[in-house]
Order: sequence, then C-alpha cells, then structure tokens
Amino acid sequence: MPLVSESRYHPPFYLFNGHLQTIVPSLWRNVPDVVYQRERLELPDGDFLNLDWSRLPETRPTDGLAIVSHGLEGDASRPYMRGMVRALNRAGLDALAWNYRSCGGEMNRLLRSYHLGDTDDLHLVVRHALATGRYERVYLVGFSAGGNVTLKYLGEDVGRVPAEVKRAAVFSVPTDLQASSVHISRPQNQVYLRRFLKTLRLKVRAKAEMMPGKVDLDGIDDLRDFEAFDSRYTAPMHGFDSADAYYKYARLGPVPERHQGAHAAGECAKRPVSAGVLLSPRRGRRFAVCVSGNPAGGRARRLSGRHARWRILFGATGRGVSHG
Repeated sequence: MPLVSESRYHPPFYLFNGHLQTIVPSLWRNVPDVVYQRERLELPDGDFLNLDWSRLPETRPTDGLAIVSHGLEGDASRPYMRGMVRALNRAGLDALAWNYRSCGGEMNRLLRSYHLGDTDDLHLVVRHALATGRYERVYLVGFSAGGNVTLKYLGEDVGRVPAEVKRAAVFSVPTDLQASSVHISRPQNQVYLRRFLKTLRLKVRAKAEMMPGKVDLDGIDDLRDFEAFDSRYTAPMHGFDSADAYYKYARLGPVPERHQGAHAAGECAKRPVSAGVLLSPRRGRRFAVCVSGNPAGGRARRLSGRHARWRILFGATGRGVSHG
C-alpha cells in the first residue's frame, strides 16, 4: 500500500495533539460562505434523504461533481463538511453534501436509520445526481463513517458503480468497526463516545415515540459502549443477528483493480476515534488506496485555508494526496 509519509499539512502551534485538532475546529471553526440548496430525494422503500447542493454560478459551468459523505451522527452543516464543500467549489466542482437517514435535522420515516456498511443509499444519490444529465465526472469524498461507506461502495460490487465515478478521497476511516469500538471505549476517548451515544439514544427515543411498541427503551441509559448499543439497536434495526455480524459486514476489504490509482485516504497516526486495520492485502488483488499520515493526530477536522491543494487530488493525474 503506498504511503505518503510526509504530510504538507502543518497545524497551528496551539493544536499540538489529536484531541485538540479534533475538538477545537468542531466547536469554533466557522465556514459562512457556503449556501446550500436542499432537495428531498424520495426513496423506493418509502423513506427519504435530504440532499444539500452547492453549485457553481451559471457563469462557471462544470461537468464535475463531488459527492461528500459525513461522519457518524454528522450532517451537511458540520464545519468539516462545509469546509470541504467550499474547497471543492473553489476547485471548480459542484458539490453535493448528502444527509443520511435521520440526519440533517429531520427524522426519517422508517424504523431503520443508517449504518457504516450500507452502500445502497450512496448508490441512489450517485444515480440521482447523474440523472440530472449535468455531470460527466463524479468524485466521492467521505469522512469517518462516510469514508467507510464510500470505500465499501467502490469495492463490494464494482459492476454497479457508474463509469462516471472517477476518484475518491476518504479521511479517518474506521475500516474495522470492532477495533474502532474498542479504541473509542478507552478512557482518553470517552468524551467522543459519550457524545455519540447521547445523540444515538435521542434518535432511538424519537423512533419509539413515532412507532409505539416497536422499540424497547428499557435499559437504554445503561448502554455504555458502541458494541452494547449496536447489539441492542443498530444490528436488529438493520437486519443483523448481532453487533459482530454487523461489524463483519461493514468491515472493509480489497478494492477491485478497476479503481487502481483512483483513491486516496487521509489517515491520522494518532486519531482519537478510529482505529481500524487498514485493508489487509489478499493474494491476487491490488489496493487502490494511498495513505497519508499526520503524526500530530486529529480526526477529519483541520484548520487551514490553503484549499488550492485539492487540485492535486482531483486534477488530471490523481497521484497526489493532501489535506484540506
């Protein structure tokens, strides 16, 4: 697997470890100059997705689109999402930041929600964007959970991925949910775990109110880690027998050769949340993943204004990788 060992990203001096690089931008980064146009996409199963578009003005037409997938319990409004959308627009691409079921300010209609192994919704978003007839080039960008979904989408059934999908960039991808669930349960990462579980519990309670008798809330506040929560709710709500079965389904494997040279993964050497096993090689298969490490750590949230560097990744060669 290619490794870009020297990152050109240099964090501000006061963000000297992974926790600060994760928390400070999440709380105080402001990206005001992104204006979304929301579209509701009705799904075949009766549910819906909210799509947030940021298109270039008509004076700057483009045939390129980047579809951006957010992290666990995130949405298109998060600073890292808005910052990426702004960078993509500045690089001459339309951007589509989509919100998973139950994310983006509206609860979805069905009992199910989203999970890190579900690629069907991303596929529907890609097909919907291409159906507009405006785009000949599609790039995929994914943060954390969205990175896991993106890579799984590209790797599990290459035949259904449209030819217009050219390249992808992913950041802080769990890759192995079992390992990541253990990692985030460590004492130094409890602040992230508690925050995730808080919003996940709120959504389960909302589902129980929407669908009386279908969701058992007994003992929900006693679930203290992802494995317990996923065993109780995520797995059965999405058709899995257990959390272990869900984790195995969502775990990443090799990416087919068709996408060779098409992907870049920004990984943080000391990222506080994700701790995956990065795609163990199998005989006869080659990876299309280039890993870029940042020794200072941090998780998918960077403070930097040098957006032009994204031209390296989405340019003609596709050989470079950088953080934005």
